[in-house]
Amino acid sequence: MNPKLGTNVSAALVNAQLRMKAVGKDATVSFGNKYAYVSAEAMIGACREALNSSGLALVRSGVRFIEGNETRADMIVCEYQLIHLSGEMLAFADIPWVVLEMNGRPMDKALAGALTTSLSYFLRDLLLVPKCDESEIDKRDDTKHEAGVLGVTGAVALRKRLAEAGLETAELLETMRSKGINVGDDIAMLSKDLLPRIGAWILKRKKEATTSSLSGYD
Repeated sequence: MNPKLGTNVSAALVNAQLRMKAVGKDATVSFGNKYAYVSAEAMIGACREALNSSGLALVRSGVRFIEGNETRADMIVCEYQLIHLSGEMLAFADIPWVVLEMNGRPMDKALAGALTTSLSYFLRDLLLVPKCDESEIDKRDDTKHEAGVLGVTGAVALRKRLAEAGLETAELLETMRSKGINVGDDIAMLSKDLLPRIGAWILKRKKEATTSSLSGYD
């Protein structure tokens, strides 16, 4: 079905934005620096009420998963349709969000979290929700973030690549130190400039493992 633009959906969206107020904090982080924040569920619920009372419904019409690499985390890319009671519709495509798999957060939970959080932020942008109360991501302390390093997403992608090659993070760090490269134990702090050398090392180790396994058939 092709999107049909008209005055009904336009007027209804304006009305929904007029109805939308700031969403109160309803959840609390119970570890580290404790703080209250607006949960994705609260944001989605408040936005749905504003949309539905204006004769609008939002549906996620499509989702694509894009596998990451050593420099980019896994991503989801969503498509949405804003539908009016009259049948008029407005489509939104290529809305990306990162998927972060990490210790204590397997891929199924990471994917579910990404779908919920991405919807929450899309609705907040669509309805121009006043940013009086910050979300968990807005409130997150990123003062220790350093540009030019892998970061959490890059570290997750690198660990995944190492695991696929049957290699351990400790072996990579030990090899780097033996080459005179001063690195700590946290691979998230590795410089992005080291990725080409790391990639070459991974390929070399994979070839060595293949050659070693084949030699048993001589």
